Amino acid sequence: IFCSDIIKFNLPNEYKDCDFLYADPPYPQGFKIFEERAKIKKKRTYNEFVNALNKIILNFKKPIFMTVGKILLKKLIKPKQIISINFSIHNSTVDLAIWNYYIEEKIESTNNLMKYLGLRFDKMGDFCCGYGDNIERFLLNGGKKFVASDLDSKCIAILKKRLFYDF
Repeated sequence: IFCSDIIKFNLPNEYKDCDFLYADPPYPQGFKIFEERAKIKKKRTYNEFVNALNKIILNFKKPIFMTVGKILLKKLIKPKQIISINFSIHNSTVDLAIWNYYIEEKIESTNNLMKYLGLRFDKMGDFCCGYGDNIERFLLNGGKKFVASDLDSKCIAILKKRLFYDF
């Protein structure tokens, strides 16, 4: 669990042994807020963030799962599969974009997705982990290990407290 900036450093080496990547990247309107919370001084654009995501998609050859809005989906490399699911934390519908993998079962929510992934994979990587809700669900549903990072050190501190208190 650590702070990382994918715009500056792309995907850290710690992720290379993950079985898959999951991310819930910010929407365009939330991007500036995330940058401010993380105390990023140099103004960066959402397109710079999208370019960093596309580099990850191109270079990571294992499964990648991302919950995305319509604007981000249009800017990303075309996924192999798109599933409309309920984003459990916010109880809203989002698209789950999938690269390097195909899900044949019906997945209705991010909670169901974490259960599905926990039963099939051992090690999750989440480079936009926030407070770690989906990491916790992955571990509770059979996942064994994870690598997690976020731009915001406050999110990382809260995630460490949550996971080490809960587990």
